[in-house]
Amino acid sequence: MKTARMDYDVVENTCKALHSLSGFFWLLLGVECKREEIIEEQLNLNQMQIVNDDASN
Repeated sequence: MKTARMDYDVVENTCKALHSLSGFFWLLLGVECKREEIIEEQLNLNQMQIVNDDASN
């Protein structure tokens, strides 16, 4: 009976570890996506600035 309890603990701890790892992974993924959005917005703003500069010259 003791080994069954140990197995359960191992499974439970493994699940907890995987859960926290996946949470961390999704957090990183979210940060990466946000950074790409910001870079894209910056590029769009720069392109608009270039177009405006060309139009004013």
